[in-house]
This record gives sequence, structure tokens and C-alpha cells, in this order.
Amino acid sequence: MTSSASVFVFTFYNPRADETAAYTEWLRDVHIPENLDLLDGVVAGHLFSRQDQQPVMTDPLAFPLFSIHEFTDDPERILDEAHSIERQAYEGGRAYTRTTLHSPLGDRHGSSAPGESVVVEFAQYPPDLRPTILEYQRAQWLDEVCGLDGVIAVQRYEKYGLDHPPIPFSAPLSYRDLIIWEFEDGVGRWLGARSDTGLDAGFPEFTDDDLARASLSERRSGAFVRLL
Repeated sequence: MTSSASVFVFTFYNPRADETAAYTEWLRDVHIPENLDLLDGVVAGHLFSRQDQQPVMTDPLAFPLFSIHEFTDDPERILDEAHSIERQAYEGGRAYTRTTLHSPLGDRHGSSAPGESVVVEFAQYPPDLRPTILEYQRAQWLDEVCGLDGVIAVQRYEKYGLDHPPIPFSAPLSYRDLIIWEFEDGVGRWLGARSDTGLDAGFPEFTDDDLARASLSERRSGAFVRLL
């Protein structure tokens, strides 16, 4: 994902099971290219498919596809423009979608090269502990976890002020923090190494009470393979 973007739009898609292949083809070959061609301020689009076997915490949406669009301009203007432009529509059955907008938080750690697979990790930390957690992640944890097996890069994001659609959906799309890890190939060995080294939670040394509260943070994640 490019560093020039100020807002990233994450959309999860759930077409009918018998139409997943056709819908994936439409997203990849029609919908995302049209967004790039027709919408000023959309500078990149990416498409991912959920791994058949989820080796991480189950994404409560359990949707098989998700896309990332990178915006360099006011997202409200771009989304309004998107609704006003006539584009090719999918001709199959209805596909349910859920969307959240996030902004990059800090620098990207690691290579600028795209990964072949990603782990999407939402979190909702206790507000009073969040600054300490984020600073620990920035100063130490991200580099340590990136040093484990197969990680190409990691980028943190925080919830953008605009809800789209205007009525926010339930967790995890209401969560404030998001991390995307990118990998050369699979994520299984990395997950094992992350757990074995005690780096899984991403929390600094807290008092027992604060650690207990941090450990109860709502977190959801899923593993996906890049299609575009």
C-alpha cells in the first residue's frame, strides 16, 4: 500500500457462495479498475481472498473477499462522486458489504514491496491504556514481530472520522485500531513464532490490573491472499 494515501477504505464482501468466483472476477477486472479510472483521488486498489483455513482469530464477518482503496483526497467527496457516476454493476445476486475508513498511523515498517498474503488485525484497546500500547508498538514491538519468519512489512491504522455508510456497523468495523501484516507467502510459521516468543499480544509491561484489562481488549483478525 502506498505511503501517499491519507485514507484507506477497507471493504469486505459476501456474495452468494455459488457466485463467489464470478463476483471476484467482477471486482478484480471491472469494479476496482473503474474506481481507479473514474474517481479522482483514488490512487490504488487491492483485492484479497480469505484463506480457506483461518490460522488466526476468526473475523466475525467471515466474508470471503475484501478490498483496499487508497485515497489521497477528501474521502467524503470521493465517495459522493462514486455514487454519482454510472458504472458497470454486477449482474448476479446481491452481495453484502461492510466498509470502514482508516488513516495510516505512523510509518510503514519493513519493505515497500507488496505481500502475497496478509493478516488483518482489528483491536479496541482501553482508552486510557491505548497511548502506552501504541508507543510500545511503535518503539519496539513492530520491529520485533517484523523480525519473525516471513514478514515483509506492517502498517498501523486508526479509525477515520467519517463513517461510511453513515450508520456504523458492529465490531470489528467500529474498532479504532487496525494493523495489516504482509508476508511473502503463508502466515502459519509466523503465527507460531509470534506466540512462542511471547510477542502475540503486543502489550508492554503493565501492572497486573492494567495487564488484565489490556488482555480483555476486543481483537479480531483474519488471513487473506492477494488477488490484485
